[in-house]
Amino acid sequence: MKPRIFFYPAGSHTTSINGLFSLMSLEPTTVTVAGSCEFIAEKQPLAPLSGLGVSNRGSGEIKITCATPLMLLLEEDDKNMKTDGVVPFHSGQSRV
Repeated sequence: MKPRIFFYPAGSHTTSINGLFSLMSLEPTTVTVAGSCEFIAEKQPLAPLSGLGVSNRGSGEIKITCATPLMLLLEEDDKNMKTDGVVPFHSGQSRV
C-alpha cells in the first residue's frame, strides 16, 4: 500500500486516525498534536522535512494545530479516517 498524503493549511484541524501517521512541513513551523495518539506535542518546533514528526500512532480523534501548512502522511490504510474536508493526494496522481 502506498502512503496517502493530506495537505492541511495553517490553523487547527481535527481528524480521526487509527494507525501510523507522520507530519512534515516545507518550512520551519510549530506544531501541536493532541488527542488519541502515542506522542503528544505542544508548540513543538518542526524543521522542514524533519524526521521529528515521523511515526506517530493514532487511535481515534486527533487535533493538529500548525503555524504553516503541513503534510500528513498516512502510512497505513485507514479507510475510516475523517479528514475535515481535506482531499488526499496519492503519489502518481496529476492535479490540474
